[in-house]
Parts: sequence; C-alpha cells; structure tokens
Amino acid sequence: MSKKVKKIITMVSAFAIVANFLVGSSIAKAASNDVEDWINSAVTQKTFYHYNMAYAKALKIEDPYKRDQYLNKLIPVVNDVWNNEIGVFVKDLEELTKSKSARLYDDLEARMNKSTLNNVDKQYLLNELCTWGRKLIWSDDYRLALDSLLLAWQSKSNIDIENADKLIENIENPLNKEYLKDELQKIKNIAYVDAKEVEENKVKPKENLDLIEENNKKDLVEKKEEIKEKDLNKDKQDKEESKRKDLNKGIVENNKGSQIGLQDKKEEPKKEIKKENNINENRIHEDKHDSNEDKEPIDVLEKKEKEEEKEVEKVKDNQVEDERNIENPIDDKAQIEEEHKAQDDELEEEKEVNEERFEDYYYGNKKGEDTFIVNDENQDITINKKDYKGSLTIHSKGHNVNLDGVRVNGDLIIEANGGNEQITLSNIKSNGCVRVRNCGASFNGENLEVSSLILSNRSTNIDSNININNIYCRTLELIFEDGQPNVTLGGDNNDIEALGIFSPAKIQSNINEGFIREIQVDINKNVKREKNVEIKGDVNHSMLQTYRVDKLSLEGIFGILKVSEKTIVDIKSPSSFDILDIDSEGVDLKSDNGDIVSFLTNNVKDIFIKEGIVNDSASQAKNILENNRHYDED
Repeated sequence: MSKKVKKIITMVSAFAIVANFLVGSSIAKAASNDVEDWINSAVTQKTFYHYNMAYAKALKIEDPYKRDQYLNKLIPVVNDVWNNEIGVFVKDLEELTKSKSARLYDDLEARMNKSTLNNVDKQYLLNELCTWGRKLIWSDDYRLALDSLLLAWQSKSNIDIENADKLIENIENPLNKEYLKDELQKIKNIAYVDAKEVEENKVKPKENLDLIEENNKKDLVEKKEEIKEKDLNKDKQDKEESKRKDLNKGIVENNKGSQIGLQDKKEEPKKEIKKENNINENRIHEDKHDSNEDKEPIDVLEKKEKEEEKEVEKVKDNQVEDERNIENPIDDKAQIEEEHKAQDDELEEEKEVNEERFEDYYYGNKKGEDTFIVNDENQDITINKKDYKGSLTIHSKGHNVNLDGVRVNGDLIIEANGGNEQITLSNIKSNGCVRVRNCGASFNGENLEVSSLILSNRSTNIDSNININNIYCRTLELIFEDGQPNVTLGGDNNDIEALGIFSPAKIQSNINEGFIREIQVDINKNVKREKNVEIKGDVNHSMLQTYRVDKLSLEGIFGILKVSEKTIVDIKSPSSFDILDIDSEGVDLKSDNGDIVSFLTNNVKDIFIKEGIVNDSASQAKNILENNRHYDED
C-alpha cells in the first residue's frame, strides 16, 4: 500500500468504526463495476456523502492493487470534504456506537440540524443517525419507558409519573436510565410547582379544624359577654321601672290630697274653687294618662324578657353543639374533603384544556408558543391556509380532521380516537414532526414537507387505510400494535430518507418519481397479531433491512435486501434484487415458482452470506453466480 493511501486511511481512522453503519443504509458489499461512478461523483460533488460512499466501495475491492488505485483517486478531495465539523460529528458517532446513549443521540440530532454543513451532508448524517442510531438505542425497555415519559409529560398526574418511574427503572442501559430519570425529574418539578400553587390556595384539613376550634371558642366568649351585658341591662331596666312606679304612685296620692283641701276651704269664692278643681282634674287626667303610658312599656319589657330568656337558652344550646363539633369535627372534615375534591376537579379540567405539549424534549422544536385546538362540538375540524408560529395540537374527539395549506413552525400533533375518523392533510409544511396518534379509519396525505411523519395506533385494532402522495421527510414511521395498516405511496415528487415499519403492514409503492432511501422492518414484540409485512412495487433505490418479522412477502424491484434475524422471506414474481445479504441463521427463502435457487440465480445480481451462517439455498445460488462471472471473464 502506498504512503498516500496510508495517509488517507489515517486521516479517517476515527471514522473507521462507524463507516460500516454509515454506509449500511445506502450500500452493502457491492461489485466493483460501480466503484468508478462513486469515485467520479466524489471528485466532482466534493461532499462527505459521495466521498464516504466511494471510500466504502473502494474498501470492498478484494484486489489490493485495484483498491489502492481507487483510494489514490480520493486523496485530492479529502481536504474539501473533511472539515472540523464533520470530524466532531464522526467522533461523536463513534462514541454513540460504543455507549448507545440516548442523551448523546438527541444532542447529536439537535446539533446536526443547526450545523452549517451543506444540505446533502446534513441530510445524509441525519438519515444515518435516525436509522441505525435508533436501532442501537431504542430497545424495547427504552421504548416503553419513553412512551410512559411522554404520557407523564402530558398529564403531570402522580399515577403517570409513578408508572414512568417504574418503567425507567427497567432500562438496562445505565446511561439511558439516568437520562430519562433526569427528564422525569423535570416533569416532577413542574408537577410540584403546580401542586404547590394549588395547596397555597387551599387550607389543609388539620389547619381547618384548628381554625374551627379557635373560632368556636371566640364565639363562646363573645356570646358569654353578650349574655352578661344583657343581664346588666335587665337589672338597670328593672331599677328604672321600680323608680317609675314609685313616682306614679306619689303623684296620684298628692292629687287626692289636693281635692280634700279644696273641699275644706268653703269660704273661698266658688269661681276660684271651680277653677282650681278644673286644674286638678286636668292634672289627674294627665297623671292617669301617664300611668297608662307607663303600664304599656312594662308589658313590652316583660315580652322582651321572655324573648331574651329564649335567646339565652338558644345560645347555650349552640355552645353545647359547638363544643361537640370541636370534639368530633366529622362533618367539617367531610365538607373540607369535598371542597378539596372540587378544587382538584377544577384543576384537572384546566389541565385538560391547557394540555402541555409532551414531545418537545424529544423532537427539539421549541419555537414560539404552542397553539391548542380542542374540538367540543359535534362537527369536523377544518383549517385552511393558516400559519402557526409554534406547534399545533388537535384533539379530534372522534371527528374528521381536514387541514389544507397549513404551515407549522414546530410540531403538528393530532390526537385521534382510533375509530372511524378520517384525517386529511394537504399542502402541509412543518419544521417539526407530524404525528397522528390513534390513527383511525383513514389517513390521506398529499404534498407534505415535514421533518418526520409518525402514524400510530395503540388503542384499537382497526386496519387503517393510509394514502400518501408526494412527501418529503426524513422518516416515515408506522407503529400499530393491534392493527395492520394498508399503505399506498404514490406521486411524482417523493423523497423519504427512511421508512420504518414497526408493526404488521401492507405496503404498495406506486412512486413514479423520487425514492425511498431505506426501509427498515422491525416489529415491536408487544404486537399481538402475526408479525407479517407485505411490500409490493418499485423501490429499486432502497435498502430493505429486516429484523423482527415472522414473514416478509416481497413483490417488486428492490435494491439491497439485508435479512438480519430469523424470518421467512417469500418472494413473488416478478421481483429482482441488486444484492441479497444474509446476516442471520434461520432465514427461510421461498419463491412462488417453487425453485428458490433458480429464482435467485436469475433475479439477484450478487449474494453475500455472513461468515459462519449456513443457508443452503443462498449458498447454491451464490456459487452459481460466481461461476457465471468467472465464465464471462474468461
């Protein structure tokens, strides 16, 4: 190997560990006849993507002399494609393959999105990160814990937080366990602040009882003082009444004496006697009138005395009842608990209306304020030609959703019911993720330009009909636990970096223009029905990689098929493959004509079998293909 070739390999030594991952999504072990094309693309395009593809292709050449010739041709473009930013990302990707850290994954994704790399290299790195990176990190235990964390972020309820706590403890990777614990702690802090604000507006039961007892004691003291004051007033009134009676009695006696004296003075003139008698009679009349007036207030006072006595008895009864309430405040406690429950219900209703967006920390689209639309009417949701500065969350509540010409700067989340609702998205642009949870009877998408599109249903077993025409996205994911969606992809303008099939599905590709770079089949182990996937159509630009799937039925034109776990691969005519890569034991290859060796020989360009793996059908076909190539060379 020449010194120059050694130099180029040394310059990218940090990249060597992750090279197999980065080229795995777009290229496998390939024949040498297309190395020249990749070398020419790397020299003319001068992107890390084209350089890396050419570099990987060259390393696959078995002839060391030819391999060195190809590597020498790449030397002039090294400085153009290998900058400090690329170097940092490659180093972090190397670390990611070792640590499988979800925190590093999220950090890498955010930094790649904000990087100054050209769009080709940026999308290339993001695509590889989202495909093999997720495979490294998203184990079943992590996926379950992450889902529970998202639910806890949404509800902030103690039950959901406790459930998330338990599932996080089950994560085997200590780094990922610590990462999700930190994220859960943020949720706990928010929930604690909310609860504290509620408690500050509430009086605790014990404090209420103490307050009741204190108030009752005060009432008793005040009532005793009131009774004492009334008793003093009554004594005063009695004394005044006694004085009044004595005064009236004295006036009457004096009048009588005056009449006797007048009768003894007969020698005085009759006129004066008559005048005096008239005066005395008037005085007596006034005294009698005064006496009657005095008698009436006495009756009123007696009535008031009786009423006051009744009031005193009533106060005493209330004192006894208050003392009983202090000793056994059951009714007050029940009333307090009822008030607290009402406050909690009111808080819960407020949280439902003002639901926090629960996927910010994962997708990293915290731009502006979120907009929430909650449909409480018995009608469909329709939004036309509207821009949202933040994220948009729609609760369909079983109704249809129709969006046309909507632009969302953050995430677009549709919370459906998984029933008969129909969701239609047309001419949608989103800088974040578009996610439909509990996808119902049908989803129709056309002219979509989004970061990611995730369609899921984990609540019902409905088989959704999904039709997507003209979509540009990094990832398209299908996550249905009990249903089997029927997916049709079509249109003249499509660019899907990765199609993730995580549930049983039927895929029909009618794409006229554009491509799907990679298709990954990895069905969640929690799926209850048979884990079967069917793919038909022309996806010749794709690498199809399978993991957990019981049966894979294929019919169409494919690029690379890499089978990484035990499964049945049923291939129907007419189908063809550039490369078949067997990477696991237990791969059962079948064809509709019954002769799988003949089919592979006629419809597969090259076959690779991992060292140590036994697969008779693939081995026989591989030997026939190699003999045919040697015959052609001769």
